[in-house]
Amino acid sequence: MGVTEPSKIMNRSPRIVLFANDIVGFEVTEYLLRRYQCDICAVVLLNGDSSIRGCLESHQFPLSRLYFWDTVDTMDGMHNLAELNPDYFILAWWP
Repeated sequence: MGVTEPSKIMNRSPRIVLFANDIVGFEVTEYLLRRYQCDICAVVLLNGDSSIRGCLESHQFPLSRLYFWDTVDTMDGMHNLAELNPDYFILAWWP
């Protein structure tokens, strides 16, 4: 018996918030955009991470779903992410 896809378990596509930075974040972002772009409800970047932003733009990811850490690292920012009703948070950055 194979692994059941999460979308079949939930009867809808899972909603992913991706925190991405540096080379780890770039590689994970590229992978998710190629395979699960419609499931990504938000991407959170550190300011100045132009390589990941460029990756998002090249995949025509809506920049309205792009957030920056300095605006998310507040109670209001966390509340805004929570309102997206994500199923998964993926942390793909290196300290």
